[in-house]
Amino acid sequence: MFGLFSTKKNALVAEAKEWVNDGAILLDVRSQQEFDEGHLEGALLIPIAELEGRMSELEGKRVVVYCRSGMRSSKASRLMQNAGIESLDIGPMKAWRRAP
Repeated sequence: MFGLFSTKKNALVAEAKEWVNDGAILLDVRSQQEFDEGHLEGALLIPIAELEGRMSELEGKRVVVYCRSGMRSSKASRLMQNAGIESLDIGPMKAWRRAP
């Protein structure tokens, strides 16, 4: 079972990496402190608490979103999709680093 989940997650992250290579925004929705402690190269920080007020920065763009565990990125992805912003939620930052 875990192998299937891992395969699906790897496929999702591979798609996300293609999006970013094609110009999508890589969005970190963690806190400033978490971001300062380490983040993915090229990521834009918009903490989840600020996302609704900063949605205009993302309009017309594709967005790949991540956080620490997947909870905040899931919420962020729903908010963006409800606003008409195409997004892809990869969940935890470690998924990006683990994917081939």
